[in-house]
Amino acid sequence: RNHRQAQGIANSTINTEMSVASKVFQYAIDNGIATENPVSTLKPLKCAKPERQLLSNEDIQKLCDTVKSDKFRDYLRFLQYTGAREQEALRVRWIDVEFSRNRVHIGADGLSKNGKSRYVEMSESLRVHLQCMHSKSEGAEMLFIDEVFRTKLELARKRVGLDWVGFHD
Repeated sequence: RNHRQAQGIANSTINTEMSVASKVFQYAIDNGIATENPVSTLKPLKCAKPERQLLSNEDIQKLCDTVKSDKFRDYLRFLQYTGAREQEALRVRWIDVEFSRNRVHIGADGLSKNGKSRYVEMSESLRVHLQCMHSKSEGAEMLFIDEVFRTKLELARKRVGLDWVGFHD
């Protein structure tokens, strides 16, 4: 660990390496190859969490204004209004949109990051947005047909000078 620190390797990387080494030693102990785990007594190194810059409504509007795809704009706005993760949003179906209960079921398919679904209450902006999307949906099952949204985001963010922006933002 000291050697890796001297090389200038990030603490978070070293912590990951130490975790893997500890598991390898534990495997060796469990299989009679080793008798001790020298990594098990090491405490994780402190890691500074980078602060993420927040996107403003104006930044999101700039991204929306720079693309021609209504579907991509709808997708960005859905992410903005719900806080859904990139892949979760792509799997939302119209039956997950509960206008009568004023909520959207995110992760209803059981494939959310932590395996737990959640409900997002509709703000007025989200409700209007979804109603507009629904009127154009032509009976589709899914809110979003899987397009190349990642490529579109990369192009849009470069055009407006927001190179640091990703779907998590």
